[in-house]
Amino acid sequence: MASTRQGAPVPGAGIFAADSMAGITASLIFLGVGWSASTVAGSTLLTRSVAARNRPQVQGLSDALMNVAGAAGGASPARSWP
Repeated sequence: MASTRQGAPVPGAGIFAADSMAGITASLIFLGVGWSASTVAGSTLLTRSVAARNRPQVQGLSDALMNVAGAAGGASPARSWP
């Protein structure tokens, strides 16, 4: 079982080998599905918690903030974690 830097086990971390094309492909597919599911779930929770007349503005602000955060993350220089 893989572990974090502090030694805590990470369940399932070693299922897909990072040195194989199939492992990387499968990992990226699961990452995309998880990202999509969390985005849809977050949007659903947001729209259910806001009055109907305010939903377009709140959803637009939420989408804009998510896109700005993604752009900032993509524009930031790559960093090697110790």
